[in-house]
Amino acid sequence: MTGPHACTVRTRDHGVFRLTAGAGADADPAAYTSSLHAWLAYGGTVPPGGVTLRTHAAGGAHPFLVEAAEPVSGVPAF
Repeated sequence: MTGPHACTVRTRDHGVFRLTAGAGADADPAAYTSSLHAWLAYGGTVPPGGVTLRTHAAGGAHPFLVEAAEPVSGVPAF
C-alpha cells in the first residue's frame, strides 16, 4: 500500500500497476487489487493511458484508476 487510497501491484503476466481511488471512492485498496485481478483474468487489458475500473462494495460503486507503473522491489506478484 502506498497510502489510504492507492497501492502498487505486480502481476505475473501483465506487469506492474498503480491503482488510485477515483473521486468519491472510499474502498480499501485491497478491494481494487481484487477487482483488477478479476478484470485481467477475464481478458481485460490496461491501455497505455490507463483505465478506470469500479469495484462494488458496501452498496456502492468505487471507481479507481489503473495505470502502468515501474517495478517496485519487494512487491509480490499475484
